[in-house]
Amino acid sequence: METSPACPACGNPAWSARLLLEGRYRLFRCPACRSQFLLAIDEEPDESQYWAHKKYKFDVYGSQDVQLDYDGRYRTVLDRARAVAGPIRSVLDFGCGAGNFLSFAEREGLEATGVDLDASAVAAAGDRGLRAFVPGDLDGQVPDRSVDVVTLWDVIEHIPDPSQFLTDVLRKARPQGIVIIETPDATFPLRPVARALHHLSGGRIRLVRRMYYWEHKVYFSVEGLSRLLAAHDCEVLAVMKMTSPRAKMSHLFEMSAKSGRLESRMLSALWPFLETVTRRLKAGNKIVLIARTGAGAGAR
Repeated sequence: METSPACPACGNPAWSARLLLEGRYRLFRCPACRSQFLLAIDEEPDESQYWAHKKYKFDVYGSQDVQLDYDGRYRTVLDRARAVAGPIRSVLDFGCGAGNFLSFAEREGLEATGVDLDASAVAAAGDRGLRAFVPGDLDGQVPDRSVDVVTLWDVIEHIPDPSQFLTDVLRKARPQGIVIIETPDATFPLRPVARALHHLSGGRIRLVRRMYYWEHKVYFSVEGLSRLLAAHDCEVLAVMKMTSPRAKMSHLFEMSAKSGRLESRMLSALWPFLETVTRRLKAGNKIVLIARTGAGAGAR
């Protein structure tokens, strides 16, 4: 009998969701915390393609409408963090990309540092006069237990072992510091709709490709992410449900619609309406969670 894999959020046995993505990634669902995750059937994950189209992504994130949209998002979240946790003086952004959050944080008067796996993204941030490093250089620049806030904007879902990753991240936060995590919400109502349409149509309606990406290894629920943080001595202070920034998604859907696929054209046309409805219902596709680190957070 096949052993049920353990949920990377809470550690409980998970069940197959009977969905195979890209021909080799099987989706699992955790009945205990409702998180979901992908496992490669041959246990050899593909190399990340996130920066495969670097110029396009740099153009999108560098466009004025997208930056303004993100600025409003960052301000909302930081204002909430200050309200529940007090003053903020320094931030360390993991997965900083070309530095949009770093730029915002500096304009807010914060000491801002970023780290990213992609050297060209780090170089792009540096060209903007921002302080960013690749992981191998970070320890020489940012001491452990020294930063007020560590941020993970759409990062943790890419990590197959989020527990070990949090150990590495949280050691940079000062005791009683803050961690801010934004990540896709596993319980977003359109996910089961997309799965149902996929099964009922025999795979011809492929909206699941817009709800699940093979590079997203873990889709957390609020419960799952809270349990993971509790295991790292972190106390959840606030949870917000948000939608993906409209300006960025408009750019992405416009590009996707050029492929000519029916589902891409449908989503491009429907996204503004869907975004408005889900935002008003407070059922956004993103979780933003603010937590306080404990004295021993990241010290494993």
